[in-house]
Amino acid sequence: MTQENQRNKVCYKERAGGKAAFSIKKNNEFVYLAHEIKKITELPVVACIRIKNPILANKIIEDGKADMVSMGRALIADPELPKKAFEGRFKEIRPCITCSHCLSATLIVSSFVIRNCVPFIL
Repeated sequence: MTQENQRNKVCYKERAGGKAAFSIKKNNEFVYLAHEIKKITELPVVACIRIKNPILANKIIEDGKADMVSMGRALIADPELPKKAFEGRFKEIRPCITCSHCLSATLIVSSFVIRNCVPFIL
């Protein structure tokens, strides 16, 4: 990893068709924000952003840091994650590597839908 990539906390992993960048920033790094909000409200609070491990997600709820967790990218990486976790098959879970490939694909589809389908719906 180059010095510049280290400063930006980005790592590159070889894959078919080129390199994919993925973040090596800390997982669950924003849970403290949900916890602070939970202290001042009785409304349900959702912890989100880089929560990719079902064991840690469960611990966040057990520790009272949030009422729910959002695992967006983790569920894109492995849609069967909840079922596998519930059945205790943690080693079979396909991990999210935070490469953002899922987000770029989503944005491509969204822009296609907006350009080509929305005018017909309206």
